[in-house]
Amino acid sequence: MARRLRYRGMAVTVMLLSCSTLLLSQQYGIQLMPGSSLTAGDGSEIEITDGSFGNDGTFIAQGESTITFNGNTIQEIGGAEATAFSNLTVNNTTGLSITGGDVSVSRILLCNGLLETNGKMTLLSWGDGTALIDGAGTGTISGNVTMQRYLPTGFGYIYLSSPFTTATVNELVDEAIESIYRYDENRLVGGIPASGWSNYYNPGNLLVPAEGYAVNLGPETGPLTVDITGEVTNGDITVPVFNNDQPYTVGFNLVGNPYPSPVDWNLIDALNTNIDNAVYYFSNSDIDQYGGTYVTYINGVSSDGMATNIIPSMQGFFIHVTDGVFPVEGSLVMNNSVRVNNLDHPFIKSAEADQTKLLRLSASFSTSPETPDYTVVYFDEQATPEFDGQFDALKLLNTDTNVPSLFSVTPAASRLSINGMPPPGGKTLLVPLGIVTRADGNIIIRVCALDPSLAAMKISLIDSVAGVRKDLALNTEYSVNLKAGDCSGRFFLKFAPGVSTTVSRYAEEEPGILEATANGGVLRLKIGSVEGTAGSLRIYDLTGRMLHEQAVRETGYYDYPGLSSNGIYIITYRTGSVNVSRKVALVN
Repeated sequence: MARRLRYRGMAVTVMLLSCSTLLLSQQYGIQLMPGSSLTAGDGSEIEITDGSFGNDGTFIAQGESTITFNGNTIQEIGGAEATAFSNLTVNNTTGLSITGGDVSVSRILLCNGLLETNGKMTLLSWGDGTALIDGAGTGTISGNVTMQRYLPTGFGYIYLSSPFTTATVNELVDEAIESIYRYDENRLVGGIPASGWSNYYNPGNLLVPAEGYAVNLGPETGPLTVDITGEVTNGDITVPVFNNDQPYTVGFNLVGNPYPSPVDWNLIDALNTNIDNAVYYFSNSDIDQYGGTYVTYINGVSSDGMATNIIPSMQGFFIHVTDGVFPVEGSLVMNNSVRVNNLDHPFIKSAEADQTKLLRLSASFSTSPETPDYTVVYFDEQATPEFDGQFDALKLLNTDTNVPSLFSVTPAASRLSINGMPPPGGKTLLVPLGIVTRADGNIIIRVCALDPSLAAMKISLIDSVAGVRKDLALNTEYSVNLKAGDCSGRFFLKFAPGVSTTVSRYAEEEPGILEATANGGVLRLKIGSVEGTAGSLRIYDLTGRMLHEQAVRETGYYDYPGLSSNGIYIITYRTGSVNVSRKVALVN
């Protein structure tokens, strides 16, 4: 039944209970007079089929309440007071106009008609969520909209993008930003390749839709809400991206979410051309104003267990254009079909997003264990040992001096934050690891996740310099002092058949068990002990491929002249309860 509510100067509160529906069809719609109030309870629906909404009193929208304008003549949201809606739906094709005080939405704005904002519409953001514009809307939003983005800290750099077509750097000036940079994959200085970062701090510069920017918010560590104002980006977006194989940018492009709603990278990925499947997020440091760390998502796997395929509004991120015959041009393609109504997705990260059959390791300085870096090795039947843009994510080195960079290395020396490998299939697999640090210190390598499906394998961490082998099922931490620099070639992950039953004894405890030298293209091994009936000797290259295996029944020297190429080889020897490994460089 149609009802008309009109308040004339008296203090009246109408409480709409959860899931109740109020239909208003008279010419006045809803008019809140001074001193009156209306509360829309959680789950309630208010539908205005005729007339307007005037607020000179108090309107309270609770929970998931919704107000819908269904008129077929022009309707207004008027009155002198600001009005905060939870969900707002516009189905009026003739038009809904904001003519009174400012209007805000805390959840979803759905426009299937015509909405004229007159510059008075704000999408709110707070610690638990950010309002959005539903990409399924078939209507038009005319006029400026302001979008907020809550940040738990305003310290240092974030990667930002604009959800609007007309916004400029001036929109960020009121945030007291210290600097803003854009990223040019083919940047040259004096004709010489240089870092992709270039200063963009000019108030008149356009914040280009789908382009990402590095914005330094300053030294304040408290929460900060950033806002940008402009005309809403909607519909089809196509952005050319490039890989010129430059030494500093190596095919990476800084892009961004162009919409006032989250987007699903898995849906975007299906539309792209010549772009690898991984997405790379940046997280600002807690103590280094000019540094931070990178986390990665690809193929249902995240490097840190938190990053997902859902990219929040106003989020900038890196992508990598596929290697090929350079220069390679790719296309980042988005449309409204990739937008999702994820209200509570925080900036950058979401809930746990693990995939089975993975091992996740972290590395951190012992002085700052709360800020680790991560790498993942996982198994997929379609993956290969070399870098594959469908299954692997490259490593972007962290810029935070207090966080090391941990990665695995392919046979062709590609550094990976996420490494998809074919299942070993009962064979031994050796995966090289690398660590880059910007300072000297004690590094702790930890097992963060080890899927139970890998329990059929014995998984070890090998330190070839110290001669240490750690069974990761029994020892989930390894501590080592490292000098600043690149420690690639020292650490390895070994996946071998069988399960862990005893704690290994280490090479530094048994210095005479195995000695390895190389001279004149000949690999010479000295075996110093045999426990039981025989020991087991194996030789691997850095890809993890086993080149030789034999039983050792007596001590002495063993020569191997048959290795055809120069390089680094890993020798493992097991006798009784003793496991020993050595690394040797072979030069012909």
